[in-house]
Amino acid sequence: MINKIKISLACLAVIASFSVYKLSLSLHSLALRDLRAAITTPLAPAENDFDHDGLNNAQEDYWNTDLNNPDTDNDGFKDGEEVASGHDPRIAGPDDVLDSDRHPNLTQRLGSLLLSGFSEGSLQSDNPKFEQSLNAITDDAVFKSMINSSIPIVEFEKVSNTTQNEEAYKLLMRTFLPGMADRNLKNITQFITLTSEIDFGHASENPKFNQFFQSEVNDLDNQVLQLSQMKVPTKWASAHQILIDSILSAKVNYSSFKKIESDPVQASVAFNNLIEVFAQKMPTAIAAFSSLLK
Repeated sequence: MINKIKISLACLAVIASFSVYKLSLSLHSLALRDLRAAITTPLAPAENDFDHDGLNNAQEDYWNTDLNNPDTDNDGFKDGEEVASGHDPRIAGPDDVLDSDRHPNLTQRLGSLLLSGFSEGSLQSDNPKFEQSLNAITDDAVFKSMINSSIPIVEFEKVSNTTQNEEAYKLLMRTFLPGMADRNLKNITQFITLTSEIDFGHASENPKFNQFFQSEVNDLDNQVLQLSQMKVPTKWASAHQILIDSILSAKVNYSSFKKIESDPVQASVAFNNLIEVFAQKMPTAIAAFSSLLK
């Protein structure tokens, strides 16, 4: 049984390879759509700041603020002050915080950083700080993508390694694991098929797209709930936690991919994470229970 499950999940790596290239092209196109406004759209000269609000005219164009009004949202703070302090200059407070530390929009953040770098000159190829600035932006993107992909801590009850406890746990896992593996294999296969059929520029308008993610997230939540309610012998606690974490990782990355229209850069990261979860992490986690499934 365990070998069948492992082989089935490992096959996802092969299945995914036929979809990755097309998906990568789509994500690349979407990301460029959002980033292009920040770095290639003809903008007013960067040295000009008509309304003296701390944002030059190029930045005003990017933020879509009024270049003749130093306080576009009329909340008492200049547009430049709001951007510098992490607030949206187009929305009056208090609900105007940009990109929360918990779930920053990676595409918007990259666009903002690239625009700033081009405006002040450090991302000009002849600037001596070019490589340093580019590395800093790359490091920031990697760090923020990790924040977006982080998973919550789920606790479960640990019990002693008595024969009774181990037999009870074995019975539960023998029922749970095959069903979990079958459902997740079916769902990730549907997901990969979906990525080859959907117009990602209008994904949210597609009922099939929305229905899939809602159903999958609910199913993964239910799997985590079942695992969290089990009494786990301490000898199996580590493997149990790894299995829960792999399921949570799938849920978090499905949720990130669903936002492909608004954050295609993070969606690209999420897609790669999902392939890793289902083709590597989850089969490895299940393999740890091989002695229970024999």
